[in-house]
Amino acid sequence: MTIDWIDIAITVLTTGFFSLIGFVWRFSHKVTALEKDVEIYKRRTAKMEKDHDKVMDRMYSIAKSRSEFLTRDSYREDSREIQDALNRLHNRGKNEGRH
Repeated sequence: MTIDWIDIAITVLTTGFFSLIGFVWRFSHKVTALEKDVEIYKRRTAKMEKDHDKVMDRMYSIAKSRSEFLTRDSYREDSREIQDALNRLHNRGKNEGRH
């Protein structure tokens, strides 16, 4: 019984070669899919940052325009009304917790 080492070596090398090609192809496919995900997340993050900037600009504009019409007395009155509302909410929460 003779063993043909060349046939065995060629079979092993061919199998290894195709396995390497499959591994590289699969790894490349995963990298491509991850790159697409990263691009999607970058776009979503940029959109959220843009929306955040718009909201902050609007809030700054509202605060700036409010300060133009706000006097010391109206500020105190607003503060008092806000404190009263917060106290009512706080007291109502305590009363509901007792039932």
